[in-house]
Amino acid sequence: MSIQRFVIFSVLALVAPTTLATNQTVISQYVNSTGLRAWELYITTSGAITFAYTTDGSTVATLTTPSSSVSLGTHEIAMDRDGSGVIRFYVDGAMVYKATMASAIAQVATSLSIGNNGSISRPFTGKIDNVRIWKDYYFCGSDNGYTP
Repeated sequence: MSIQRFVIFSVLALVAPTTLATNQTVISQYVNSTGLRAWELYITTSGAITFAYTTDGSTVATLTTPSSSVSLGTHEIAMDRDGSGVIRFYVDGAMVYKATMASAIAQVATSLSIGNNGSISRPFTGKIDNVRIWKDYYFCGSDNGYTP
């Protein structure tokens, strides 16, 4: 399933990184080498969660949570976008960051990848489980967070 073209969507995954030595993709529709870029959700070396996306298939924009949002061990990470374009990031049920994404994600013909991006350049070290994607539905949509 793709979240491309949808104004309202949610992504959720249970992650257990064993290292934060490199940027690590959780889930994506993103092949940088061929220019087939839509979106990518990854954890950075500082423990921040980044959502990289493009509205035109080439120019990449990013939304990034504060550093140390994710540490080693098991965490439930989620993000959603409501009808007004507000994207919220959650870690273990607590909202850690929000921003506005004004446009829809570009529609490109590339596969959905879990645990790496389509370029095989951001492998996830650890475990990923319980990946969920919803279109036309926002998982939480609240600054108050949710109970995982």
